[in-house]
Amino acid sequence: AAIMRSEKGALESMTTYKVANEKSLSTENSATLFYEDGHVKAFTSCEDRGAKDIGRICVTATPRLCQAIKDGNVTPEPMKEMDGFEMRSLAIVLTLRGTDHQLENVVRSGNRLGLKSALQTTKGQLLALARQIANEVSGRAPAKLDEKSAIDNKLAQNVLERSLPRLKQACIDTHFN
Repeated sequence: AAIMRSEKGALESMTTYKVANEKSLSTENSATLFYEDGHVKAFTSCEDRGAKDIGRICVTATPRLCQAIKDGNVTPEPMKEMDGFEMRSLAIVLTLRGTDHQLENVVRSGNRLGLKSALQTTKGQLLALARQIANEVSGRAPAKLDEKSAIDNKLAQNVLERSLPRLKQACIDTHFN
C-alpha cells in the first residue's frame, strides 16, 4: 500500500497493490483513489490475471468521464483528465513493484509501464468501443479480416466484456454518476 500526501500534508492518493499466486497463475490487482480537497477525484483499478495475451488491464473513473459516458458524449477533455490519473496510478504501482519489474516491462513490452496494447487503458477501451459502435450504426459489415485483424478484434471484444462492467461499477461505487 502507498499513501501520497502533498507538501502541506493533504491526502493526494491511496494505492493498494496485491500479487497472488493461484494454481500456478500469478494475478496482480491494484486500486488507487485520488483526492482533491478531501474529496475523491478519480478511481483507478488494474488487474492482471496472468493471461499471456494482454496483461494488466486498467479502468479509471472520474466524475467528468462517468457523466460523459452517462450522457453518451465522451469528448477529449474528460478522456485527457482520466488518462492523466491512470498514468499516475500505473507509475505508483511501478514504484511499489520496484526497478526490477520496470526492467522486466522494458524487455517484455518495450516500455516501463508494461503496456503492450491500447486496450490495457481506459482510453484505448473506449476508443475500441466507439469503433465498434460506429460500425454498427453505419450498418457497415466489417470487411473480411486477415487473421491478425480477426485476432485483434476478438481480443478487443474479450477486453471490453471484462472492462466495461468494471468501469460502470467504478462510476457507481464512487458515486460519480
